[in-house]
Order: sequence, then structure tokens, then C-alpha cells
Amino acid sequence: MFRSAEHREHWFTFGPCSVAVTERGPPHGTARGTLLFIHGRLANAQLWDPLILRLSLNFRCLAVDLPGFGKSICTDQRGFSIHECAILVSQLIRRLDLGPVFLVGHDVGGAIAEICSTRAESTVRGVVLVNAASVISSLPSLQFGWWGLAARWRLDTLLRESTLTNRQLFESLQRSLKQSDRRGALARAWREFERSWPSPEEQRAWKASLRHAGKPTLLLWGSHETLNSREVAFELLRELREVAYFEREPCGHWPPLEAPVWASVKIRDFAFVEVASRRLML
Repeated sequence: MFRSAEHREHWFTFGPCSVAVTERGPPHGTARGTLLFIHGRLANAQLWDPLILRLSLNFRCLAVDLPGFGKSICTDQRGFSIHECAILVSQLIRRLDLGPVFLVGHDVGGAIAEICSTRAESTVRGVVLVNAASVISSLPSLQFGWWGLAARWRLDTLLRESTLTNRQLFESLQRSLKQSDRRGALARAWREFERSWPSPEEQRAWKASLRHAGKPTLLLWGSHETLNSREVAFELLRELREVAYFEREPCGHWPPLEAPVWASVKIRDFAFVEVASRRLML
């Protein structure tokens, strides 16, 4: 059983969108740090619930629904680029006065976290990339790719089995995903992410930007990942200065659902170490 944590919801306007942010954490003033979770192409903020249930005992945890996903509503029928989503996250950090924050991104959410880490250097304390796409690599297509279908099939299987956490969470996530599908948000988002993805020349520039930003980075990968290859993680290991890599066996594209205890422990330890080292430096 988990001890109760304070829970609240925030809403803010971003262009034509009403963006939902869910927050959970310990009593005010007792948090050891702040974690901001960013989902990817095939899920929404509820993807992170199994991790937040554990991490919110020590950290202020916030999860955002990107425009058109989950509870967020967009009046314009269009997708948002990864750069627009990064601006959204940066504005969220300022509007909610989060202060120094760790960004945790899955799939395309990882690339959004990378962009934010280079543009908001003073507020981003570290980055956690979970089976992430990266701005220094190409983006696997989901619209016609077999691996995208396989990742979605695996998610549907997890939702049906409902054995990793409580059934109510999975039923709620499944309903919200179907709602996004009906609105066409997923297809529009995929097209816009692919359209706005960095070209090979831009990817080389992003390598230099990430090295310059020098943010501590934690890479968490499932050994059975087929969508965002482990080669993405290996390239980040070669390019970044302060980086650690952990792989889970057996685990696929969904560590927050398939291995929530393992992922939450790794994130907690990473954040604890970075917070402690910063205090020593001060």
C-alpha cells in the first residue's frame, strides 16, 4: 500500500489548447525535488501513474497531457510540432513556478525533454529518457511501420491483462486513448512530429547543443524494445558527458507499465544523487 499524497489538477491555455497537468506529491515544503513527466505518441499522462504512485512520496510529480491527448483539448484540428511542445513544457515550468526540475520523457516525450534541457538550462536539473526518441537520431514512423503497430498491440495487451497495477487505472487509460483516436489527435500528432523532426544536418547541431547543455542524463531502456532502438541510447552514451544507462530484461516499449518498480527506483536514485550533489556544490 502507498501512503496518500496530495493530488491536484492544473489547467492552462496554450494557443488554441486547454492543457491538463496532473500533480501529486508530499505535503508542501517536504518534496525532495520536482519531476515533470512527458508522454509520447501512443499514450498520455496516465502512462506515468504507476511511477508517480511511488515517486510522489518523496517528489513533487507532474504529468502533462500534450495538446489533443488525454484530457487536453484543442479547438484547432491540427497537430503540434516537437518544438511547440517544448515551448509548452517550458511555459508550464514558469507558470507553475516549478523551479529546478527533472524532465522524464518517454518516446517522443524524450526528444521534447532534450529540447527543453537546451533552452531552459537554468531550470532543468536533469533528464530521464525512457525508451525515448532523440533529436540526434531519426524518428521511426508509426503510421505505416510494423514496429509502431507492435508497440500499440503490446500496450493493448497490457491494458487487457491489467495485472501490473489496479484495473481502474488501465480502464481509464484505455478509455482516454480511444477518445484521442476518435478525435484523430494521434494521427495529426504523428504527422506533425514527423514533419517537424530534425533533418540529418539539424541532428548534428543538436548533438553539439546537448553536449554544451551538459545535463545529467539517465537512460532507461527495455531489452525487447523494437520501436526506438537501443542504438538511440548507445549514440547518446557516446555523445553525452554525464550519462548512465540501464536496461531491463524482459521489458519492451512500456517500462512505466511493464516494470514500474524498477523504473521508479532508478529515477528516484538518480534524482536523489543529483539533488545531493547540487547541495554539496552549494
